Amino acid sequence: MNIVYYRARTLWDIKSPITCLSFSSTGKELAIGMADGTLKIFTVCSGEVLQSISRSSPVTTLLWHPWNLRSLFVGYEDGRLDIVKVDLSSFLCSKGY
Repeated sequence: MNIVYYRARTLWDIKSPITCLSFSSTGKELAIGMADGTLKIFTVCSGEVLQSISRSSPVTTLLWHPWNLRSLFVGYEDGRLDIVKVDLSSFLCSKGY
């Protein structure tokens, strides 16, 4: 079986190795956790950064809440757990991705 793929989007705002990533349940947002403790949330259709948060410990786990689409659970190597409220109020994407 041949696997066919294409590059849909390149995210240029990544400065540290990616340790984890998670798509929201709608598939419209992508959360990326990095080794330097940075969390970035992107829109899939435009690649725009919706939010960026930095902590002192690497991000190890990302999990979107299954019913509250704006809540993202973020686990860190030092044992910290954050619940991030994602601001989608300024987000408008006209592409049908």
